[in-house]
Amino acid sequence: MTNLKLIDKLDGDFIFIRAIDSNSNSVFVVDTGECKVHKINIDQTTKSVGRKGGGPGEFNKLANIGVNDDFVAVLDMFGQVTCYDGQLNFINTFKIGYSSIFLAVDSKNNIYIPRFDRYDEILINKFNSNGILLNTLIVKKEEDEPMIWSPFNLKVDQEGFIITASMFNNLIKIYDESGKQVISFHEPKLPELSIDKFTVKPTQFYFRDVFLIEGMNHEKLIGVLLGDILESNKNREIFIYSYTGKRVWHGLLPEESRWVTSIGQKVLLATDEEKTACFKYEFMDGIK
Repeated sequence: MTNLKLIDKLDGDFIFIRAIDSNSNSVFVVDTGECKVHKINIDQTTKSVGRKGGGPGEFNKLANIGVNDDFVAVLDMFGQVTCYDGQLNFINTFKIGYSSIFLAVDSKNNIYIPRFDRYDEILINKFNSNGILLNTLIVKKEEDEPMIWSPFNLKVDQEGFIITASMFNNLIKIYDESGKQVISFHEPKLPELSIDKFTVKPTQFYFRDVFLIEGMNHEKLIGVLLGDILESNKNREIFIYSYTGKRVWHGLLPEESRWVTSIGQKVLLATDEEKTACFKYEFMDGIK
């Protein structure tokens, strides 16, 4: 039985949701096939920007998007970042000099993009909106991590805390704005690690996505979507934690949904396996 109630469904040709503007309840959707970014407003009106290419406002294989109030940053897989205001009016473009698929934006419009070309560490580079490198956070490889370039995700909250999630060993780390590690925790408790250099066993679970959400008392919370590495349509569970690593909520995600992004205190959005439909759910019992 699911702990999430379907309250709305928006069908379309969009690929996947990667960002939410919580102030206006707008959804930003990345369409990798058409090299476009779509903004869907609460009244269902849509604005789209982008096309395939390497010039200003053009993309080569869209990778990710970050949104903060009146600022949007879009990353393509060739290392080009394109910045817009909240209405998707073009501001500027810059190149970071390497390829990445993850991006986060903080409250000061700084842009965080990890670099994966080292074996034993990940470099999270922090750029300002003009593309100037401000500083670099080094995330060291853990002993039980099979490879440093395994799936990885990061978020940055409004206070500048950086949350990283290493997906194969399900490890969450939180850093403050200066880059000092605040906490590191493994949750949920998983079956014995079954990934090595040569085999991947079907019992292994890993983080499919990570998102930030606000609790009922405005507490900052971290949500993760956990899934079976081989049977991608099964065993999708959502775990939500406080910044101290305490689990505060656990529920199942309907099999029709795959990727999740939070919106507001009690609602999350998800896309299906084919990434063509958007589902909107609410927490039936809330998050205490």
